[in-house]
Amino acid sequence: MFWQYSDDCTTVPGGKATLDELYTWYDNTAGWLAADDQQSAPFFPYNYQAGTQLGYPIIDERAELGSLLHFSLSAQVPGQDMPPDIPVRPLSQHLMRAIHKWVADHGNRLLFLYGQFDPWSTQRFTLGPGTRDSAIYTIKGGNHLSPYTDLPTAQAKAFVTTLKAWAGLSSSKKSAKSTGPAYAPPIKVRLGFLP
Repeated sequence: MFWQYSDDCTTVPGGKATLDELYTWYDNTAGWLAADDQQSAPFFPYNYQAGTQLGYPIIDERAELGSLLHFSLSAQVPGQDMPPDIPVRPLSQHLMRAIHKWVADHGNRLLFLYGQFDPWSTQRFTLGPGTRDSAIYTIKGGNHLSPYTDLPTAQAKAFVTTLKAWAGLSSSKKSAKSTGPAYAPPIKVRLGFLP
């Protein structure tokens, strides 16, 4: 949650922080309520797909925290995010690899919007020789919640113009052109998708 919505390490409490300070920082960063069953229930379908097909961006926490960890991250044990009566199959990214290939070989009328510092942007789609009328936009300094309106004015206008043209709401039928970098800029943690 911290890396999806923030990158300001100065907000992390120091080694002498009180329990109240740690609790408050965590609640402001990830939210304690988001960890209970009732708040998590709407996300079960997504968590299931992420654990079985999509994968998660994961932090190599062993290098940083070592023996301090007593439980694996749910990205490494996706069943932790699911009710015990729902069996979770092992992760297979065959489908996502096929979709990446389809985008590069046959994709048409696709807009991708990425936040520069969103961990999910580390496994972004790329446009290939067969991709037509598609574009990739990257919001500089953006995170997981960055809207297209955070793009520079010209890019935001091109984004909306493309959508309107595709919907038949504009007389302009110009093809989309990628106006943002098609690579994932380095972020401040080591991330990788599950193998």
